[in-house]
Order: sequence, then C-alpha cells, then structure tokens
Amino acid sequence: MTLSWGVKVPKEDAERVHKILLKRKIIDISLRTLRDEKYVYFPVVAPIVIENTELVRMNFPKKNMLNPKDKIRHELLKRVPKEIVEIVPEYWEVIGDAVIIKLPEDAEKYKKAIGESFAIALGKKDVYLDKGVEGELRKPRFELIYGTGGPTIHKENKVLYKLDPARIMFSSGNIDERIRMSRLNITDEIIVDMFAGIGYFSLQIAVHCNPRLIYAIEKNPEAFEYLKENILLNNVNDTVIPILGDNRNVSPEGIADRVIMGYLHKTHKFLRRALEILKPEGGIIHYHDLVHNYGGIEEAKRRALNILENAGYRMSVLSSRYVKSYSPNVWHVVLDLKVEQE
Repeated sequence: MTLSWGVKVPKEDAERVHKILLKRKIIDISLRTLRDEKYVYFPVVAPIVIENTELVRMNFPKKNMLNPKDKIRHELLKRVPKEIVEIVPEYWEVIGDAVIIKLPEDAEKYKKAIGESFAIALGKKDVYLDKGVEGELRKPRFELIYGTGGPTIHKENKVLYKLDPARIMFSSGNIDERIRMSRLNITDEIIVDMFAGIGYFSLQIAVHCNPRLIYAIEKNPEAFEYLKENILLNNVNDTVIPILGDNRNVSPEGIADRVIMGYLHKTHKFLRRALEILKPEGGIIHYHDLVHNYGGIEEAKRRALNILENAGYRMSVLSSRYVKSYSPNVWHVVLDLKVEQE
C-alpha cells in the first residue's frame, strides 16, 4: 500500500470526474482506484480541487505497471513539471544497461531529472542524451545525464556485444538486418566483412551460420579492441579473424565467397575493392547505401551497376530492402548482389 493524495467522488459522478482527471493527466497510474458502497477514490499525483469531490490522503494498493511508457511517465511526473513531461519524446533506445534518449531544447534544463526517471522506470544503469554523431567513424555525441557510464554488454539474437555507448555507434534500427544475416545459408563459406565495427554482422554470422572463416576488418582502433573482446565473448575465435586497418590496404584478396559492405558513406567507392576480395569467378556482395526518398532504391542499383559493369562484371540483384530511415528524405538500403566476371 502507498500513502497518496486521492479524489473522493460519489459513484454517480465518478465518470465525469474520471474524464476530468484523464484530461488533466493527473491520475497516478501506478496505484489502483478504490471503491466502496457510496464513493470512488481516484489516486492522483498532486492535490486538485474539482466540484463535488473531496481531496483525501489515504493508502492505495500498487498497480502492476507492465507498460514501459506508463512507468516512465509516472517517474517523470514525480520530478519534472507537467508541461515538460508532455514534450519528452515517447521513444528511446536500450543498449545493454544504457538508455539513449533525445530531448527538445526546452526539456534540457531538466535533463538530470529526466535521466533519473528513465533509469528507474526501465531498470537501467546509465542514461545518455543523444546529440548526434560526428566524423567519418560516426562517433556518438552522447552526454551522460544519469549513472556512471562506461562499457556495457548488449545481447541480441543470442549474440553478445560489448561496447561503450558514448564512444561506439550501435544502431538498434539495424536489428532486422543483423538477424536476417544470421539466417543466411552460408555454411563453409569464406566471408570478408569490410567494415566490421565491433562485429555487428560478423558475430551474427559466426554464431548462427557455420561459415568456414570470417575476416573482420576495422580501421577504428577503439572499435577494433571491442571487436576482439566480442570474438572471445561469443567463443568464435576459431571462426573470426580480426584485422586492424583500412580495408583498401589490409584486406585479403581473391578468397571470399561473400563480402559484407555495411557502410553508408559513399559505399560505392569501395565496390572495386570488394571485387578484388571476392574469388576470381565472383560471389555475393551485401551492399549498403543511402538513397533519397522512399522508393529510391533504384538509385542504389544504378550506382552499383555502373561501377560493376565498368569493372567487367555482370550483376544480378538477389534481393533489396529498406533498412531504416537515416535522416529526412534519406533511407538506408541494402542490396544482395550476385556478381560474375564477364
């Protein structure tokens, strides 16, 4: 039981008062409404005066709150003015023990209280304010607004990823593509992941697909250290070979059945390098790109076809899909390309 403010209202007037409380968003959704023979007692988060009601202090039983949005709102109302609660976005990202949120400028004054509210409601250790990414390596610009920060371990599709969310990019929006890659029939294949990061795709394939070998190449030294840790963490050190450096300089050549190009900035400029990595007869390329407007996937196909034909290869598109919205009017797409020498 929890001692709280309550609105006592005659049963015959309960529906009217309930609508008023809902409209004002003042009902304490963590507590249960009570009734007796004559009255209904609505738990509220703050004292309120309504005609034909009585404000009381009483014990209410706690409600099982299964909806995370309700939990967050309840915690926010304890710490932040109601008008600010109304503008806090109802979406967030969870990476291991960390929560990533975005806030409008008017809410940033209360960022510490908002961070605490999200942490308590979702049972997480750290909360970061997302201020975008920067640089070629897409380093996150995250501000720690609650907790102590540092590395966390994120579990996805039975794969463990260790990373520091404030320093290494991890996009939950790519989850469907990572899981799709884990379901490919690529037993005994040799794969080169040209932009491995901390092992986003390489680990999914290594854990679930039984490849012969995966060469995972990463040029960011910090991401590379996490890649090595994650290989050991998932017990795939006999399958995944990490390589530090720029794939244009350090990739093995002429050995791959399949190449993964999980990069989104002028990816087409690396297609000729992907051809050099494939076996001489060709193979499969998972080609990621950015296109303008939903429906613009043909843009990526034309770009890839032009480069491959000029290099003396035939291209067929095995499949294509939209992964996620990247920015206003820009979409992340992926093409599964079969390429063969002419």
